[in-house]
Amino acid sequence: MKRYIALRGTTVALSSATSKEVAAAVRIRWWGTVAQVGNCTPLKSDPTRCDVHVNPETGTDPAARAKAAGYCKRGTSWAVGENAYLGWGRASVTPRAAVTWWMGSPPHRATILTPGYTEMYTKAAYGSADPSVSATPAMTYVQMFGRCD
Repeated sequence: MKRYIALRGTTVALSSATSKEVAAAVRIRWWGTVAQVGNCTPLKSDPTRCDVHVNPETGTDPAARAKAAGYCKRGTSWAVGENAYLGWGRASVTPRAAVTWWMGSPPHRATILTPGYTEMYTKAAYGSADPSVSATPAMTYVQMFGRCD
């Protein structure tokens, strides 16, 4: 059995980065189209949609947010990953709905199943991160994974 001992402060830092990001997503609401949002980073695979993993206010991606929160300050090797989910309507706002969607999406599933990650935080915020979604209830989820050696 492997035992992992988190370097001091890494756990709090990654949890904090996850909490701040889900709150920002609901406040800024950039998980829509470039035409709706304007100042977002377009997805490489679909330039009409905003990249939900790049915060338009800070310009940061998951790795930069983790570092800014103090993740793995004393480590020599580190990695982070992030999944995001937005659900609306009674059946789609639950944690089960988020995990079911992530596990049904090959890139999100791969992030969850990456064996090198030793930490994971999932945070949720009431409300939509997409400006086109006005239905209620709506929940936005951000899941961050990390490894700090």
